[in-house]
Amino acid sequence: MLLLLSAGSVVAQDIHKCVSGKEISYQSEPCAPGQTYVKTWGTEITSSDAYGKVRPARQPAVDPNYLTRQAHRARNGAGPGTVIGPRASSFNSCEEMKRQRDAYLDSEHGRHTGYDGRRAWNDRVYDACK
Repeated sequence: MLLLLSAGSVVAQDIHKCVSGKEISYQSEPCAPGQTYVKTWGTEITSSDAYGKVRPARQPAVDPNYLTRQAHRARNGAGPGTVIGPRASSFNSCEEMKRQRDAYLDSEHGRHTGYDGRRAWNDRVYDACK
């Protein structure tokens, strides 16, 4: 019982890293003359900075056109589970996709589209034209 009571009164100490030549020592006393001070670790935690920077949770990528695209697919009879086959010969999906790509890339938003966005448009055209 006496050990349990005395354990609560133990005081933690700072840890000092000192270098003397090629010898590194970690000690509770400050570095002696002739030793080079490197770092001190304190025992009191004063802020969350003591644990390092905490990164904020990563937000999932949001596709702003997702609902519009799904509504368009549903209007055209391409809802979930629908098998998409060749369209009527009067409609050329390849030419239509090329027209949509060019119209978007010529628009104000399209002018600022990076490599990934342009690649996505070209992939859509490729899929429509195969």
